Amino acid sequence: MDPADPLPGSPGLPDGEESGKHVNYWEAASAGAPGAAGSFAPTGAPSGKATAALVCGIAGLCMGVCCCGMGIFGIGASIVAAVLGSQEVKDIEAGRSDPAGIGQARTGRALGIAGIVLNAVIWAGLALYYAIVIVVAIAAS
Repeated sequence: MDPADPLPGSPGLPDGEESGKHVNYWEAASAGAPGAAGSFAPTGAPSGKATAALVCGIAGLCMGVCCCGMGIFGIGASIVAAVLGSQEVKDIEAGRSDPAGIGQARTGRALGIAGIVLNAVIWAGLALYYAIVIVVAIAAS
């Protein structure tokens, strides 16, 4: 496969057409000369940021769903996942990082956002529950 060609299965662009939304990750990866600022040597392996975003996203969801008492850690891990995933996607699209990690970065970002929302809903539900318990206890006394 020629690195300048679009990825297999991608439609590419018809001849003569250009789009600001189309990103050829293989072209971006091979554009910089070795050692040039902003370039890298493609290894075919996802970067540490992409992997960290995925791990933090999974951890944030698990801590939020399974361990309601550990919600602060769940929200923290989810925020880290969303930030790292967003940064890595931008780096890949700009050609500063290996495109092999795009799936992990996007998944980590999505899990991070979902974890933030889920943890916030759980915290709000717990706060409402405890508020009702306190009001009932005061009313009963």
